[in-house]
Amino acid sequence: MDRDYDSILKTKLGVVAIDNDGRKAKKRVQQAFIGMPEAHLKEFAIYGTPEEVLKQIREFEHVVGIQYLIVDSDPQREIEALEVFVDEIIKRY
Repeated sequence: MDRDYDSILKTKLGVVAIDNDGRKAKKRVQQAFIGMPEAHLKEFAIYGTPEEVLKQIREFEHVVGIQYLIVDSDPQREIEALEVFVDEIIKRY
């Protein structure tokens, strides 16, 4: 039985790491996914400066067609990470 593609709710689950220094955000993601080849990090994480993260989210929306983004944040700084996500991404989206 074929399913109508438009009837599927398209989602993306991933870790989000935001920092004004994109290198620091990338390093946190690399530490969370130790041993994962860098080419695969983008499959599991969205990271970088607020502008870079916003651009990646928009690309997932417009190119891939996601309708919902389900985010996971750094558990060691979860509250701060969520505040940054709200202030730097949601309010600017």
